[in-house]
Amino acid sequence: MMFSAYFLVSLPLATAMSGPSPGFTDIDRARSTYAAFSVLDPEYKQNEACRIVPGKLEKWKGNPLFRGDNEWEHDLNNAISSLLYDEKTGKYRLYYPAVDKGFQGNQTQLGVEFPPSSVLYAESDDGLKWTKPDLHVFKWNNLSANNIMFDGIEGIAIYDDGYHEKNASRRFKAWGDIFNVPDYNKHKLGFISQVVGTAVSADGITWTDYRRIQGQHDTDVMQGSYRPAATSSLYYDPKKDAYTVTQRAFRPCLDCGHCPIWWQHTGGCQNHIGDQCTEAQCNNTVRAIGLATSVDGNFETTQWNPNMKAMVNNDKRQQFYAQVTFPFYNIYLGIVSIFAAGDPVDTLGKDMVRCELSWSTDGENFELVAPGMDFIPLGETILKNGTIWHNDFDSHICFAASYPVQLEDEVRVYYMGGDGPHYSPAYGDPVHRNTSFGLGSIHPDGFVAVQGPGHIRTVPLEVTHPWAFITADATGGHIRVSVEHNNRTQRCWPIRNRAVNRQILRGCKLEKLIGQQVNLVMELSPSASLYTVGFRNFKE
Repeated sequence: MMFSAYFLVSLPLATAMSGPSPGFTDIDRARSTYAAFSVLDPEYKQNEACRIVPGKLEKWKGNPLFRGDNEWEHDLNNAISSLLYDEKTGKYRLYYPAVDKGFQGNQTQLGVEFPPSSVLYAESDDGLKWTKPDLHVFKWNNLSANNIMFDGIEGIAIYDDGYHEKNASRRFKAWGDIFNVPDYNKHKLGFISQVVGTAVSADGITWTDYRRIQGQHDTDVMQGSYRPAATSSLYYDPKKDAYTVTQRAFRPCLDCGHCPIWWQHTGGCQNHIGDQCTEAQCNNTVRAIGLATSVDGNFETTQWNPNMKAMVNNDKRQQFYAQVTFPFYNIYLGIVSIFAAGDPVDTLGKDMVRCELSWSTDGENFELVAPGMDFIPLGETILKNGTIWHNDFDSHICFAASYPVQLEDEVRVYYMGGDGPHYSPAYGDPVHRNTSFGLGSIHPDGFVAVQGPGHIRTVPLEVTHPWAFITADATGGHIRVSVEHNNRTQRCWPIRNRAVNRQILRGCKLEKLIGQQVNLVMELSPSASLYTVGFRNFKE
C-alpha cells in the first residue's frame, strides 16, 4: 500500500445556506467525515496488507442516455461537460460542447484552421430521460430551433452556486473561453493563449454580467497562462473561500522552452525542433492538469491567480488530458482523463482516453490513487475478419462530467464516451469517433476503497459526535471495528454480509469522548471494501 501521508481538515463553522448542496462539500459532514484511505496510520505496518483501489462502478444498462443525433452534433469530440443536479427540484442540467462549421469563430492552430465550437444544453427530470430544448438563442444554418447556449466557445465550466451564493440572480456561474466577454476579438491571441471570461445566470440558461479575467495571456510567457480548451470543472471551495477552476496546464515546466504544441505520436512538437524548442524541451512539453483560483470568494472579481500545474505524468506517452475536480470531505478527488499520446492515430484499439482517479490533500497538488486502474472502465470493440462486429459507445474514450451526483442510495457518475480513437477520420468513416452520454453508479462515498483482507488503523481522529460510523460494502464478508483511546478499547458490533451507508457502530458510545482523539482499528475480510469513516449523531 503506497499511502504514507494522511490529511485532516479544519473547516469554518457552518452558516445557513440555501439552494442545492454541492455534493461532498457539505461543511458539517466534511468536518466529521474522512475518506478512509486518506487517514490510515503510516506507522501501523499491518495497513500494508490491504489494497487501495477505485470503487466498483456499475454502468447503467440503458446506456447511452443519448447520442449526438442533431445535425450539429456529429462532432461532440472530447465533450468535456458540466452536469448540475438540483436536489430540491430533482432537475438535471447538462452543458456539453460540439464542433461544427456552422458555429461561430473558427480557430487557427499552427497555420491549420479548425472548425469552431459551441456549448449545447440538455435537461432531465430524472437523470435518465433527456431532452434537448430549442433555446432560440443562436442560429445554426439560419435556424434558431436548436439547443445552442453559447456559440463560438472552445471550453467552459458551469457551476450551480446556490449553496453559497446569496444573490439568486447570480446562482449559476460560468468560466471559460466565453465569446461575449468585453473586447473578446481584440484580445484573443490565437490557439496558444486564449482569452478567458466569466458570466452569471439566475436560471442556468440566460447569462449576464460578462467579465474578462485579467490574466497572463502573453504568448511568449506560457507558464501560468489560462487554457480553457480543456476546462473541466468550477467550484466554490469553503475551505479557502475561493473559486477553483480546473483546466489544462500547457508547458508544465519552467524550462520547457517555446514549443508551439505538446509531444504526441503524430503532429507533435517533434516537428518543430530548433533553438526555441529542443528535443529535451519537446519531451517535457506535455498535456497536464492545471488549477487557477479566484483571489477571494467574490466571483465578480476579474483577478484570478495563475494557472498552476496540479499534476503531470512523467511518461509523455500517457498524458493527463483533463480532470473533474471536487472537494470530498477532508480531501479533494479528481476523475482524470489519460490520453495515450504515443499511439498511432486513426486506428481502432489505439489512441484511447481512459478515466482514473486522483486525489489531493490541499486541492493544489494531485497524484493518482491507483495508477493503471480505471475508475470508469472503457467498453469493448470486437472485430471479425478485420471489420467491426461489436463496438460499445465508450470503447475508446472517457471524459467524466462535472460533477458526480450524490443521491441517498448511490452516487451517479455521468460521462461522455467515444467509440473511436481520439484522432479519428471525419464523420461518415467507420473509424470516426462518435460521442454519447453515459451513466455509471457507485456505492455512496464509494470512489476509493480500502479493500481487505487485512487489519487497518487510522491516525488519531477528533470525536465530534457521539457515534462512530462507516460507509462500506461487506457483502459476503465482514468488517470489525474497535475504538482505541488512552490504552482502552471499545469493540463495536461487526458489520456482516451487507452494504452500509453512514452506519452507526453500535456498542461504541463515544459521548464522553467528544473533543478528544481516538484511533479506529478495523479488520476487513477478503470481500470487504471500506470507503469513509467518521462521527455522527444518532439522527441526521
